[in-house]
Amino acid sequence: MAKPTSAFFNAVASFVALPITATTSRDDRILIFASTEQLDILQSTDEFLVDGTFKVVPDIFYQLYIIYGVYRDHVVPLIYALLRRKNAETYQRLINQITEFAPHWCPRSIMLDFKQACINVFDASFPTVSLSGCYFHLRQSIHHKLQALGYRNQYQTDPVFAHNIHKIAALAFLEPSRMINGFDDLLMDLGDDYQEILDYFEETYIGRLRPNHTRRRPMFCIDFWNMYNRTTQSSMRTNNTAEAYHP
Repeated sequence: MAKPTSAFFNAVASFVALPITATTSRDDRILIFASTEQLDILQSTDEFLVDGTFKVVPDIFYQLYIIYGVYRDHVVPLIYALLRRKNAETYQRLINQITEFAPHWCPRSIMLDFKQACINVFDASFPTVSLSGCYFHLRQSIHHKLQALGYRNQYQTDPVFAHNIHKIAALAFLEPSRMINGFDDLLMDLGDDYQEILDYFEETYIGRLRPNHTRRRPMFCIDFWNMYNRTTQSSMRTNNTAEAYHP
């Protein structure tokens, strides 16, 4: 049978591998797949990871979005959703449709990547949830900025330079109350060669210093990406376990 070439196809039985599907007929259609057992686990556990992948998605969709739960000390996939967008409206519709099937879904904590639209929607939908960033994605964002600034070769060939870049990412393991002082120490120690990447990190994760010596709100607040409490409490610091389930 030919693959669908439009998002307006009918989800006939031969396409549906899992017993629960939710669809809309809009151009930004969402397909959600979960079994009854998965929905039961979704509503009985309270620690979750969310992650999107793009490599295995049919051409008519943009990403496969997966919600994982920590169940009996294992990370298990609970919701698969095919999305055509990655904006706040799409994520909100996804959460709304899931809660129609799982009205008792009440996350205590969610680990996710650094997508602001997704963060905002989960925060608004679950006011008491604790949201935390994935340390792998924090480091990945630094590496992407290094490449954009033209430092890729230096990072790969200069061990001293690479070690100092790792120091920037390692700020995540300081106590939150020591983060600002730790960053200021790096500013003093690393010098002009690192100014561009430090400027990026400050604006994105620390907050720019104002003339009155207070700091602006960063794009991602310190509590979101700080790993100190997650480390001392032996909690997960990355969603790498979840990514092992990617097709």
